[in-house]
Amino acid sequence: MEKVYYLDKRLSIDESMVLWRGRLFFKQYIKGKRHKYGVKLYMLTLPNGLVQSCTIYSGARDDKIGGVNHAEKVVKHLMGKKLNKGHSLFMDNFYNSISVAKFLLENKTYVTGTLRANRKGNPCEITSKTLKRVECVEMFTEDGISILKWKDRRDVLMISSEFDGEMTEVTDRRGNKASKPRAVLEYNKSMGGVDLFDQMMAYYPCERKTLRSRFHKWVPTTPNEIRVYLGLLMLMGIIQIIQKPSLRMYFSRKHILEAPFFPNVMSEERFALLNKFLHFVDNSDKEITKRDPKLYKILPIKYFELFFDDDLIKIIVTETNRDAEQFLAHEEKILTLKSSRFHKWVPTTPNEIRVLDYGRD
Repeated sequence: MEKVYYLDKRLSIDESMVLWRGRLFFKQYIKGKRHKYGVKLYMLTLPNGLVQSCTIYSGARDDKIGGVNHAEKVVKHLMGKKLNKGHSLFMDNFYNSISVAKFLLENKTYVTGTLRANRKGNPCEITSKTLKRVECVEMFTEDGISILKWKDRRDVLMISSEFDGEMTEVTDRRGNKASKPRAVLEYNKSMGGVDLFDQMMAYYPCERKTLRSRFHKWVPTTPNEIRVYLGLLMLMGIIQIIQKPSLRMYFSRKHILEAPFFPNVMSEERFALLNKFLHFVDNSDKEITKRDPKLYKILPIKYFELFFDDDLIKIIVTETNRDAEQFLAHEEKILTLKSSRFHKWVPTTPNEIRVLDYGRD
């Protein structure tokens, strides 16, 4: 990277997560990330999201960065070849301490970032100070490193070897004016390269969807189960006339949304599975137009009496089981029914169930 791109002055260090849900002895968990479980990466990035270097964290046994003083080892490892070049490094409170700032300053590298109140060497005069809103207090070490505490909605503890606590007036997006320490402004401006990198990567996901889900195992349905399923559909249609809830609300266990009848009769997972493979279609003769590409898939209520005909139920059971087996065998994409709303039209096929056609016969 250094051969093809000249580094900016400002760099930032943060962690990223690569999704991994399998078994791995150094799998990590980060609460605020998009992928909470996976392989943890420590990254050195520019404010525009360009990654300069990264390293995989393989747990406490990691020879390079594991063990005691883990955060300090991460900083030294990522900044190894970039020291003594006058860079400005921005980090959050996981990495920052007075000892790290002193080491970087000795190697001609500035640092700015948030600081944890319980770090070793923090001045008690700053950490124990009680402040009012927008007040700021600052102290310098013998090496010229600034430790400041500023209160906005809550206390913010900062450390910087480049910027001080000079209050600067800024205007937010609503036009309100406020004063903030310069170190805070520069930190907010330069931090976030890893978050931008994660955002860009999210646009091109490499995860592969598989059948290892609630649909991966099909249990053959029965005539009685189809009758129950169709009865629930009719009840859902009546309830939707009144309040139009979502499908999940019918099976909710929350006290406010609870509808005990539905989950006691059939589980939400089984209902969704039947929705996956069961279709009600009577549009073979309907012409597809640009104005109405979805067609009509709403059955008149008078035809629901046909659902309880024994011969028709047997046909529905046979067709549903066959469609499910074909889907699992050939990984066919079958349109998913979500309540009574369809998001995409798939042309009819001989394998689909035509309820009205069976009724006419």
